[in-house]
Amino acid sequence: MYDAVEILGKKGYKGEIFFKQSEDLALSYEGWKLKKGELSEEAGYSVRVLKNGRVGFSGTTSPEHFNEAVQRAIETSQIGEELEFEFPGKLDAKPVDVYDEKLASINREQLIEWAEYIIEELSELRGECELKLDIGRSFGQTELTNTSGAHCVNKKSSLGISIELFKMEEGDVLIMFDMLAVTHLDGEFEKGLKTLADRLKKKYYAAKRIV
Repeated sequence: MYDAVEILGKKGYKGEIFFKQSEDLALSYEGWKLKKGELSEEAGYSVRVLKNGRVGFSGTTSPEHFNEAVQRAIETSQIGEELEFEFPGKLDAKPVDVYDEKLASINREQLIEWAEYIIEELSELRGECELKLDIGRSFGQTELTNTSGAHCVNKKSSLGISIELFKMEEGDVLIMFDMLAVTHLDGEFEKGLKTLADRLKKKYYAAKRIV
């Protein structure tokens, strides 16, 4: 990326290159049972250049075709939309700590273990209502660099669980929802699962008396 930005500058172009990479692992439960699991990955580069008041843009998901994407952006700038703007210079923003390597390495088996733990905590409601549970972890990185000297790297991770309890009876619908999310795996998530289950049970029984 740095070499490409330097080449753009030497050729008289202003420009920026943006890179994004992410991975998401998610499990869904319905009817108190695991229904599906998904693993999705995304990665790609986007290139924007500006010369003589015209903008060119290109992108690719393949690192092997990155140089070609830069060249396409240069070529499209010759017939691109007319715009006048400046790319931001060096940024002094402080990084925000929202990435945890341990969280990013969580696998399917660990997600299942947490999901089945909280399902067991809610087991007294089995037969009373239906359950829908989603649990997943994600992590990713974005990086931006431009010919004006800006360079930003952001890494983030997240782990979350959401639960919906619902019951239909004689035309009435009772729905309870709660969730828990963290950016670091420091023990708070495991502790929060028990609290989440207790909170849902209290909500359910309180609402049931009213309905």
